[in-house]
Amino acid sequence: MASDQLDIAIVGGGIAGLMLALGLVKHKHVKVTIYEAAAKFGEIGAGLSFGPNARKAMSHISPEAAKGYEEIATYNLWPSKKDIWFDFRFGQDQPNGIKAGGVVSRTSLPKWTSCGAPSRIPRSISKAYS
Repeated sequence: MASDQLDIAIVGGGIAGLMLALGLVKHKHVKVTIYEAAAKFGEIGAGLSFGPNARKAMSHISPEAAKGYEEIATYNLWPSKKDIWFDFRFGQDQPNGIKAGGVVSRTSLPKWTSCGAPSRIPRSISKAYS
C-alpha cells in the first residue's frame, strides 16, 4: 500500500540544509530529517555574506528566517565602501613594486548593498523551528 508521506533526508545542517528543511516542512505530507556531523551548532567567529540571489531565495522560502537575518545583518560601515562587495588585495610585496595591501581587484555591485551576519545564523534558524 503506497503512502503519500515523503521522507526526506537532508545531509548537512548548515544554512542551505536548514533553509531546504524550512521550505519542505511547510508541506504536511513531507517528513524531514537533518543529518549533521557536528555535535552541536555554535559560533566559530566567522561571518557570512549573502548575495542578492541568496537573500531573495531566503525571503521566498521563509519570510520569518529572512526577517531574522535582516535583524542581525551588518552592512558596510564606511560610506566610501557602500557599493563594494569585496576588495582583493596582495598579501605581500610584489616584484613589480606593488606593496602588500595594494588592491588587486574591486568587486562593485551598485544595485544592492552587501551585508553579512555572524555565524550564529544556523543556530538561530534551528532554534526558531525546533
